Amino acid sequence: MPNLKQLMTELLAVDQIDAQSIERLKQELYADGKIDRAEADFLVELHKRVQRPAGPAWEKFFYKAIKDHILADGSIDAEETGWLRQMLYADGTIDEEERKFLHELRGEARQVSPEFEKLFAECMAEPHEARTSGGGGRGSPPRDRHSLYVTSRPRSRRKARAVASSARIRARSWPRSRNTS
Repeated sequence: MPNLKQLMTELLAVDQIDAQSIERLKQELYADGKIDRAEADFLVELHKRVQRPAGPAWEKFFYKAIKDHILADGSIDAEETGWLRQMLYADGTIDEEERKFLHELRGEARQVSPEFEKLFAECMAEPHEARTSGGGGRGSPPRDRHSLYVTSRPRSRRKARAVASSARIRARSWPRSRNTS
C-alpha cells in the first residue's frame, strides 16, 4: 500500500489533478487489485481538497474507484451506506454527478440494504442544483420569445430595445405603442 499522506501532499502541491496524476493514482491505489477503506477515505479527502480538476476524467476515476470499493462483494450493507451518506452529504448537497453515481451503484449491486434504499430515496428527493449559466433549469427566464413578450412586455420603445437586445430579439419585432393623447 502506498504512503497515502505523501501521495496527498505531492498531488496537492501541483494544485491540479491531470491525466498524469490520475494514471499515478491508478497505479498506486490499484496495485493490489482493489480499493480498501483507507484508500477510499484518501480519495474522498483528495476529492474535497483538490481545487482544479482537469476535466471530467478526475470525476470519472473518483466515482469508479469508490464504486469498486463499495461493490467489492457485490452488495451494499448498512455500514457501507453510512460511509456513503457521510461522503455524499459532506458538502451539504447532492449534485447531478452524485445522483448518477447512486443510480449506477443501485443498478450494479446484487443486493442492497434497506438503509441504502432509504439513502437513495432521500438523495433523489433533494432539490436539483440551480443553474446560473443559462442552462434552462428551474428559475431560468423563458427561452422562447413569445413567452418573453407576453410576460415582460415593455411600455416604451427604449425598454423594448433593451429587452430585445438582451434576449437577442430585434427591436422591430416588438409592436409600437400608439399614443392616443
